[in-house]
Amino acid sequence: MSPRETATATLLLSGIAIWGTLHGFGPFVRDAQNESLLLLQAFIGVSAMIAMTLAAAVLERKRVEDALRDAQGELEQRVQERTTALRSAVDLLKKEVHEHKQTEKALRESQERFRSAFGSAAVGMALVALDGRWLQVNRSLCKIVGYSEQELLTATFQAITHPDDLEADLGYVRQMLAGEI
Repeated sequence: MSPRETATATLLLSGIAIWGTLHGFGPFVRDAQNESLLLLQAFIGVSAMIAMTLAAAVLERKRVEDALRDAQGELEQRVQERTTALRSAVDLLKKEVHEHKQTEKALRESQERFRSAFGSAAVGMALVALDGRWLQVNRSLCKIVGYSEQELLTATFQAITHPDDLEADLGYVRQMLAGEI
C-alpha cells in the first residue's frame, strides 16, 4: 500500500472512530467527552505514524526490489554478451590452434622431404652458416671433397676452398646477403 492510500485509509478510519466515540461507541468512551476525544486522538496519532512508517518501508522495499530486478536484468545481459564474446574467442582460438597444427604438420612433412632429398641426393649439398661454418653436409659432398662429415662440420667452407676461388666465393656470399643474387 502506498503512503497516499495509507493516509486515505487512516483519514477514513479516523472519521469513523471519531463519529463512534462521539455517539458513545468504542473503547475510548469516557464520562467526559473531551477525555474520550483526547484518548482517541492519541490512538489515531500513534496508529497513523505506524501506518505511514510501514507504508514508507514497503514503498522503499518495492523501489529496491525494482532496482535489483533492473540490475539483475542488466547483469544477465552483460553475462550473455560476455559469454557470446568468449564463445567467439574460443572458436577463433580453436581455429587458430587447428591452423597451427596443420602448419606444423606441413612443416614436419616438408622437413622430412628436405632431409630425405638432402641425404639421398646424388649431388653434393650443404647448409652453411653466415660465417662459413658447415651446419649440415650430405654424403655426396663428403665423397666429392674427400672429407668425412665430422671433419667438415668442424671446419669452414673457406678452409677447403682453393685460395684462387676464395675471394669470388666470398663475393657471392656478400651479393646473396645483399639480396642481389
